[in-house]
Amino acid sequence: MGDMQAVDLALSAEPSLDLPEALQAPTRQVGCGFMYALTAAAISLYILYAGIGALLLPYQIGLLAPGSKVAILSFFTSITVLIALFANPLAGAFSDRTTSRFGRRRPWIFVGGLLTVVGLLFMWQATNIPLLFIGYCFVELFSNIALATLVATIPAQVPENQRGMVSGIFSLATGLGGIPGAILAGQIFKSAPTNAYVGCS
Repeated sequence: MGDMQAVDLALSAEPSLDLPEALQAPTRQVGCGFMYALTAAAISLYILYAGIGALLLPYQIGLLAPGSKVAILSFFTSITVLIALFANPLAGAFSDRTTSRFGRRRPWIFVGGLLTVVGLLFMWQATNIPLLFIGYCFVELFSNIALATLVATIPAQVPENQRGMVSGIFSLATGLGGIPGAILAGQIFKSAPTNAYVGCS
């Protein structure tokens, strides 16, 4: 009787073989195309963070409320840090439960990136501080959703023997993204500051 119970427990502990492909552990090696796409996406997000946070947002706040620029910028930053704090784990949790034919992460990356662009366009057209705040919150929310699910593609799609290399490339890309972000925003900023949001999108 005891042996039968042990066998039943062992069988119940085995992972289900009927899991959809999106939920199975990755075994297929990723190629250069995947690495290029991951790197480009990471660089794009950090171009956005460097260009918006360091240059464009402070400038626009200064135009709309020159007497309260520092206080408003601090408020914006505090609120959007909280947004990022909740957006990242929630995006990860929801994408873990996504089983679309496009995979768990791709729909969230696509929608997050698309709505980030919408937020940037909203910021570009903002004519007062409340509208600018709404647009910036939109950008932070959906860019963090895109970033969280982008990071999660590494364990979701990269087999164990490649994860170290791919993670290193991704980390390098995020570090490098800030440099062209500051340069690009600065160059656009000099010629047409209010159009720089379009350049960062």
